[in-house]
Amino acid sequence: DTHPRLAMHRGAKHAKGEYFGPFPNGYAVRETLALLQKIFPIRQCENSVYRNRSRPCLQYQIGRCLGPCVAGLVSEEEYAQQVEYVRLFLAGKDDQVLTQLIARMEKASQNLEFEEAARIRDQIQAVRRVTEKQFVSNTGDDLDVIGVAFDAGMACVHVLFIRQGKVLGSR
Repeated sequence: DTHPRLAMHRGAKHAKGEYFGPFPNGYAVRETLALLQKIFPIRQCENSVYRNRSRPCLQYQIGRCLGPCVAGLVSEEEYAQQVEYVRLFLAGKDDQVLTQLIARMEKASQNLEFEEAARIRDQIQAVRRVTEKQFVSNTGDDLDVIGVAFDAGMACVHVLFIRQGKVLGSR
């Protein structure tokens, strides 16, 4: 696909595409998707809607899509770069995303493209906020941490799913 989209998928991998997961539950997937859509403006629309669009949608108007469905709104390179950031982010390579974004921001600033530099700065801050909240360990290990508490004859068990040093979900 020229302009890939972010979407939730459950079940077997029938359709061609790139899949990330597994996630512990549907809520974790929806929460992650909502977060990614705020940080990286990748299209979310179904392919049938995407192919038949002649003007930008509401997601474009509120800054959550770059509008690849309408010619001239975004370059192929810019859209592909945002898709790559999402891939790296989902693969747990937050540092690589930040390094690339900082380099792009500095280049835009040097070229006197201050609005673009400010947009990238906001993206950097959003990625940092997410990664700061998610920091667990610098070993980058995949762990399932089980916590058990006993009180008044009752037990409570909680499992944390840690992937690449970040809490992916819990039960």
